[in-house]
Amino acid sequence: MAHYDLRKYIVESLMKEAEDDQDANNLMACAFQLAICFHLGFGVSRDRESSLGWLKKSGKTQADLVTAIEILKHDTRTHYENPRVSELFSNGHINMIDYTQEYRRLETLDTIEGQYEREISDFGTVLGRDHLAVLKLRDALTGILQNQGKFEAAVEQGQAALSGYELNFGPHHMETWTSTSDLAYIYMLQGEHEQAELFSRNALQERESHLGPFHAHTLTSINCLAVILQERGKHEEAEALSRRDVEGREQTFGDKHLETLDSIANLASILQDLGRFDDSVDMNRRALRGRVEALGPEHPQTLVSVSNLASALQEQDNLEEAEILIRRDLEVSTRVLGPEHYQTVTSLSNLALLLSTQHNYSDAEPLFQEAYDISKRTLGSRHPETLTSMANISHLLHQQERFKEALPIDREVLQLREAEFGSDHPDTIVSVSNLAKTLDCLEHSSEAHSLNLRALLAREALFGVDHPMTLESVSNMSTLLQHMGEFEAAENMSRRALWGRQTQLGPTHGDTE
Repeated sequence: MAHYDLRKYIVESLMKEAEDDQDANNLMACAFQLAICFHLGFGVSRDRESSLGWLKKSGKTQADLVTAIEILKHDTRTHYENPRVSELFSNGHINMIDYTQEYRRLETLDTIEGQYEREISDFGTVLGRDHLAVLKLRDALTGILQNQGKFEAAVEQGQAALSGYELNFGPHHMETWTSTSDLAYIYMLQGEHEQAELFSRNALQERESHLGPFHAHTLTSINCLAVILQERGKHEEAEALSRRDVEGREQTFGDKHLETLDSIANLASILQDLGRFDDSVDMNRRALRGRVEALGPEHPQTLVSVSNLASALQEQDNLEEAEILIRRDLEVSTRVLGPEHYQTVTSLSNLALLLSTQHNYSDAEPLFQEAYDISKRTLGSRHPETLTSMANISHLLHQQERFKEALPIDREVLQLREAEFGSDHPDTIVSVSNLAKTLDCLEHSSEAHSLNLRALLAREALFGVDHPMTLESVSNMSTLLQHMGEFEAAENMSRRALWGRQTQLGPTHGDTE
């Protein structure tokens, strides 16, 4: 389904032609198309009176309109059908435009969400709720909701789309697999990691069985599962899958293809999580070189690679080169994308984080505040990125031991995340943990202990007992117990954290040491 503005443009062009064209036959043809548009709700709100008005101008009958709608109802095409285009798409040489990011760039997500809801309702009324056009609109709306952090609503739309594809095509069709994979990713963002892994494994199994191990869609499923396993702390399997993805794309597309470079960047992220910072830096440099060569030094994807490399360099303690890259990223993002583009705001936060690592708090604080102000203005006060910006400000205050100032911010972020994501979402649990740390520093031991225990139990349930996030909560609990004078319990927790990190991350990882 094309960009919403294109549908509006088609209607506007038809109306202009119908009003200005001197050719009676062309005028009548345009009028009939407009009758269909208004009857269906294509590019305009559904309006029966306007539809009948244009139908009268077209010289066609109600029966003609019914026939045209019946043809649309039975159209089962899911995309533009051209063998050469299909081949290029399957081989990864052309990609779908990410309309959600385009809407976000234009700062129209809130507005466009309502337009898609209206179209789904209008199209569904005429064509049926499981018509392919309705399902494609649901796919688009799912992405829009996801980008606004409205995960519950996104899951609802994704589930409706998946049910529709299964009804139209059955469980073994490409559209069904794609919908399954998309839903898995949303489950991951929602914090439903077990469900995400289940759906992702199902999509991979179907694609590999029917398309083969090196098909572009199979490789996409491999990558998606690797990302989910990374989130679940299953780093060894995630790395194995990610390497398989890279090798498959190198074999299928070549080592300089954009999709290969994306897979290399994902592998670099997993290696960074594993504490293999030298390997991560090498992979990030490779991805950056490839994107500079393919896209140019100022393309948004190239800038993402600049940011990724800077992050890995920070972990490697190469702060000097990291700062050069982050400042370059911020300068180019501001100039090319604009000062309020989401990538620019991310770059702003990255620079502030680096400065705070260097204990340059006076320079970091206004940058954190600027990132928060922009996010709040452009995305809203409850968007996940806005809440992350608030948490960054609190973290900076914490680093400066300004715990009393950090406390109300920590409480507000937790309250908002609970309201938006639910009490057991991973981001909510991060806020629970952050608030517990602040309370511990203020010697509010009882409430801190309660919150630390909540975070620990939640992470054990979400990720398992040996996940790095769970082990962070174990370590936090050990620190708190020491402050409370419960030294034996603190030692047991400390030993558990050390053993788990040695096992999961290795003895040389920064968290282990």
